[in-house]
Amino acid sequence: MPLTAKQQRFVDEYLIDRNATAAYRRAGYDVADDNTAAVNARRLLRNAQVRAAVEAGEAALRAANRVTAQRVIDELARVGFAPMKRYAAWGPDGVTLTPSDQLTDEESACVAEVSEGPGGRVRFKLHDKAAALTTLGKHLGLFKDPVVVKVDLAKMTNDQLAQLESQLAGAAAGGHPGGAGAAAGGAPGAELPG
Repeated sequence: MPLTAKQQRFVDEYLIDRNATAAYRRAGYDVADDNTAAVNARRLLRNAQVRAAVEAGEAALRAANRVTAQRVIDELARVGFAPMKRYAAWGPDGVTLTPSDQLTDEESACVAEVSEGPGGRVRFKLHDKAAALTTLGKHLGLFKDPVVVKVDLAKMTNDQLAQLESQLAGAAAGGHPGGAGAAAGGAPGAELPG
């Protein structure tokens, strides 16, 4: 079943700014307040046909702008690994910037700011390498958040203590103890008393 004219208008408006409440109002739905608009907009987004139209619209926008996961990863890597000496030379005689016409489009994309202030003072800045590398590293799973486990050892049985000791030794040796207990905040695989 095709979308109604208002549903299609809602989809079109939603794709502009991803604000469901505002899109609901702009699509011409008559509502008394933002609360009602928000509830009705969420309901509309759960409609299978509307959701499919939104997803198709998002895919079309990504395609039109050639936005892919790989392209985003490539850009993060480009910023994260941009060598400053490609953009400037420095030494006892001062600092010299590489002329912009000698930079590729990819290299230019790494430049956050170039400005000239009073007295000819030049300011040059690349995009935040640390932020790009952190984002890239998180995406690639290079950084793991530490797991904090609080256990009342006094309430554990000897068998539970032995199992915990074995699992911790395996983890310290580079193993991955895993188990549902670790995800729940307890010792992996151990039943812990409350």
